[in-house]
Amino acid sequence: MKCRQCGKEITKENSIQIKTRLYACSEKCKQDYEKAHAPQDNVDNGRKMLFDYIKTVAPDVNFRLVGIQLANLMKEYPDMTYNGIAYTIKYIKNYLGLDVSETPLGLVKYKYDEAHRYWQWRTTAKKSIKNTPISDDEQTVRHSNRGDIDNVFV
Repeated sequence: MKCRQCGKEITKENSIQIKTRLYACSEKCKQDYEKAHAPQDNVDNGRKMLFDYIKTVAPDVNFRLVGIQLANLMKEYPDMTYNGIAYTIKYIKNYLGLDVSETPLGLVKYKYDEAHRYWQWRTTAKKSIKNTPISDDEQTVRHSNRGDIDNVFV
């Protein structure tokens, strides 16, 4: 028989059982196999987080239809992630100001890359602002002209 992890030929007496009819040649191969075949909680959590977010922005939507649309979207665009889709919906709703209450996944495939660039820019800007040193000798000067409210943007 062969080790399930490395493929090395082993005898049943010298092997370590992983599961029924699954054997490894060493404890390290057994651990590597279990680690490689462990359930991926972060994918399930990402999907749950996406559905929870959709429930908040579109509580009356048909979730069976959303599940089918999501499966088709992930099949057509395998590079998309659940978190990326959630942030795209958030971008469409908050930044573009479009209504997503009836079809939350409708514009995702068209705006995914645009939303990705926006969130990258936003993250970079936040880091840049956070890392900007502020010295004590700099002063902020504010000019106020409260009498001329009609010409705020002039």
